[in-house]
Amino acid sequence: MEQLDATAGAAIAKYVASQNLTAQDLAITYDGASKTVTVSGVARTKPRRRKLPFAAGNVHSVAKVDDRLTVAQTAAPASTFYEVKAGDTAVEDCQGRLWDANAYPKNIRGQQADAERPQ
Repeated sequence: MEQLDATAGAAIAKYVASQNLTAQDLAITYDGASKTVTVSGVARTKPRRRKLPFAAGNVHSVAKVDDRLTVAQTAAPASTFYEVKAGDTAVEDCQGRLWDANAYPKNIRGQQADAERPQ
């Protein structure tokens, strides 16, 4: 029975990898008696941390997922607050805060991402 569980665990790990889902020290095991997949490791991002157990549980004969994943701790970049004044232009904004007028596209993408992020 242990051999079958090991083979099933390897097959589930292969399926998860085919979905381009990885994690540091990723370990996927399967227990056929309880039909449980155990997923452990350190995911790089929160979305990946949510998708990994979902993918592992989306396999035939898996009834339960024991999710032991964690998310890697990364230092958040320091943020600053800037109040837009009448007459400000995007180029002046980039020159004043980012020191590079060519950073305008990056600045706009960042603002769009902030606007789309739920509060």
